[in-house]
Amino acid sequence: MEKTHRIRKTIGAYAVTALLSGCAGTLIMHPRDGGEVAAGAFNAASKTMEVSVGLKRYSGSYVTNAGTAFSTGVAFSGTRSAYGTSQTFSGGNNGVALLAAADGDTMRCEFNYQGLSAIGVCQTKGGKIYDFMTQ
Repeated sequence: MEKTHRIRKTIGAYAVTALLSGCAGTLIMHPRDGGEVAAGAFNAASKTMEVSVGLKRYSGSYVTNAGTAFSTGVAFSGTRSAYGTSQTFSGGNNGVALLAAADGDTMRCEFNYQGLSAIGVCQTKGGKIYDFMTQ
């Protein structure tokens, strides 16, 4: 019961931070081994992320990919021809976060996102794996 209360308080604190930050959101992490659920937050404007696992806090930044497409085309009809080019820039949908705790422990997260929604996997230096999603 105490763990559940602590998790709710942590998620609540992150939710308030997210609301005050604008382009931010909260996330919840479920360990694959069935241990304690963790909570965190991200800020899309500063591309930062933090996660609390028990009493340990990981924080750091993340990067996302940017997709680019370039195409050319030629059309022929009898004695006439036409030529055109097209270039498209779009935001990607994959990201990687590198987070560190004060004691030197690290966590690496890989995720897919759309807007402020994301789902992914994080792994600590010790090998503990978490599935996460934004809320």
